[in-house]
Amino acid sequence: MNEDFIQFLWKHTKFDTSALRTKEGKLIELHSPGVLNTNEGPDFSNAKISIEGQVWIGNVEIHLKASDWFKHHHHEDKNYNNVILHVVYDFDMEVCDNNARVIPCLELRGRFKAISFEYFKREYLRKAPLICENKLKSMNPQLLNNMLSLCFKERLEVKSMEILDLLASNNGDWQESFHQLAAKVFGFPLNSEPMLILSQMISWKLIQRKKYDLMSVEALLFGTANLIAENDEYSISLNEEFQFLKQKYGLQSIESSWWKYSKMRPSNSPELRLAQYIYFSVSSKFDWTHLINEFSLDSVHESLKIPIGKYWQEHHGFAKPLRFPQKSLSTQYKDLLIINLILPFLFTYARHHKLKSLETKILDSYKSLKAEKNNVIKYYENCGFKIHNSQDSQGVLQLKKNYCQQKKCLNCIIGKTILKNEQN
Repeated sequence: MNEDFIQFLWKHTKFDTSALRTKEGKLIELHSPGVLNTNEGPDFSNAKISIEGQVWIGNVEIHLKASDWFKHHHHEDKNYNNVILHVVYDFDMEVCDNNARVIPCLELRGRFKAISFEYFKREYLRKAPLICENKLKSMNPQLLNNMLSLCFKERLEVKSMEILDLLASNNGDWQESFHQLAAKVFGFPLNSEPMLILSQMISWKLIQRKKYDLMSVEALLFGTANLIAENDEYSISLNEEFQFLKQKYGLQSIESSWWKYSKMRPSNSPELRLAQYIYFSVSSKFDWTHLINEFSLDSVHESLKIPIGKYWQEHHGFAKPLRFPQKSLSTQYKDLLIINLILPFLFTYARHHKLKSLETKILDSYKSLKAEKNNVIKYYENCGFKIHNSQDSQGVLQLKKNYCQQKKCLNCIIGKTILKNEQN
């Protein structure tokens, strides 16, 4: 028995979820286990549970024994202050965070069968990320392409549903919803959630009212993000402006521990991405509503030629100079914004308003854009997948997330074909 196994149980809900209760006896309802965190901080982020009917969204920490919390010094680490549930195999003591808050605990002892651990050892301790990796190159390429196509449609549908959820939470306000989705995308991959929360605290309308005073906009967002480190003249000025705006608008700052920096290049730092998001939000060059009637990839690329303020051309944090200054968004990053923000948002808008011509243009654009480049795409290519464009690469990301990581081979046409061939 080890901690990885408890993570496996939680991630895939391979345990009895009926009548879950904390060790204090409070009723727990599990809505989502969250996303496994491979960087510093709690084991799972963005989990969603209810305790006695109260909904909580946040982090979950996994241990073999509850006392491992103190053994790992989490009670001294602010990064663990927003843990909403402590999941353990053996509850041997109560634990608390840096603020002396007692963390609700769920004990999994007696909630899973012994066969679960045998299955875990057999299938999940394999070194290969894909069970089928040695069989893919001998398979019909069309079958692989068909699965990618299905996964692309599924991924776009998931994104569309997320956008409609944002729209509902914003009472049908498309502008506010775009503003919030943009913040989430600029925060990808590690800081999407704090960026989304920040955009919900500082509305698009407020940013537009202040857009001609960039110092105020930066102070509003950096101050509310709790990212101003008074290390130089610029950051000191920003903080002074924020203190004034804080009183004027009754603002509160989010926890600085929410921001993640682990294994991150300077060009992806929360400070630089937030600055780029600010200039994107106030730019007169980009307006997604103009693309409804005049959509083309050329026009989208042109509208994303947004200049960045001089300070953020040369810094990735306060008093932290960039080795290579950036005057605007890189071509590769603009493509990522198009793939993950602009196209899915316009697709959702077009389908919602029954604009069939625009919907078709959006789908065609995925085939025209180059495939994303990352380690996941490279691995699947090496296994035998032919990835020609962004539709294919989006399909791969969905295949990995929704099928391969979940070991849902029986739901995958590739997995079912392999199993059928092995039975014959």
